[in-house]
Amino acid sequence: MSALKRWHQFVRGFGCVICCSPASIHHPRGGSVAGEASAGRKSSEAGVIPLCHYHHQGAEGIHHLGVETWEAKYGPQTAHRATLQRLIAAWERDAGRTAPQPPAEAEPALPKMLPRWGVR
Repeated sequence: MSALKRWHQFVRGFGCVICCSPASIHHPRGGSVAGEASAGRKSSEAGVIPLCHYHHQGAEGIHHLGVETWEAKYGPQTAHRATLQRLIAAWERDAGRTAPQPPAEAEPALPKMLPRWGVR
């Protein structure tokens, strides 16, 4: 398993930062993290947060409602990152282990349309 997949699996293991349901990975962009990535680009792997389908792409999802509406309802993405960091710190303390880290060799964020066009 690649380091990136291990990192994503570890982060997903905490469950959705909104409701604790099983989660997928969300790469924040826009809203409270707007300065990190230009339009159409994802944030770094270090900044991902776990969101369930409902809060990620479903009816109450950030990709459905839009970033501004979603953040007004559920709080800024930066606050959810901070929550995840506190959860990771508690896991490290309780498990007596060091958490996996996002891989340094993770691909830089690409404009969303490039992978569909076969550009890397």
